[in-house]
Amino acid sequence: MPKLRRVWFIYRAGDPTDAAAVAAADQAAKYLKVELIARSVESADQLKRTLLEVRPGDGLMSPEMDALDITAAILDKSLKSRVPAVFATAHWVARGGLVSYGPDLYAQGVQAAGIVARILQGTRPQDLPVESADDIALAINLETARLLALDVPRKILFRADVIQR
Repeated sequence: MPKLRRVWFIYRAGDPTDAAAVAAADQAAKYLKVELIARSVESADQLKRTLLEVRPGDGLMSPEMDALDITAAILDKSLKSRVPAVFATAHWVARGGLVSYGPDLYAQGVQAAGIVARILQGTRPQDLPVESADDIALAINLETARLLALDVPRKILFRADVIQR
């Protein structure tokens, strides 16, 4: 999106994970020379009012956690208003989101099952190491890219783990 100038990050008020994400997004926005508009919301009504402020030419980022159905509302706004949006998991790309970059939920389930198995085999939970996601996946929805009149560069397609057609 070469003409992108503003990116909205709408998240649930009081979520410490999203507060940290805002700080990281702010650094990225400065590097990319785009304006980051971070808005915390406390209710579904406040979310609706905030989404009314998003304009053509803007972009949207969804929070990692889907509190208050923020992610679903961002997907709906993205598709209806033809505003590009980035999501945390491929789950949303399969439902029409443009792109996601985040943990592979299936792989996380397998990883969690392994931890449960170790506990059931007698390992004390406090003896288990802290683990992070093993797989981070890039997913792209080409149908949504066409809807938004975006050309996805070949080098991005080659790096994608999931391509939704």
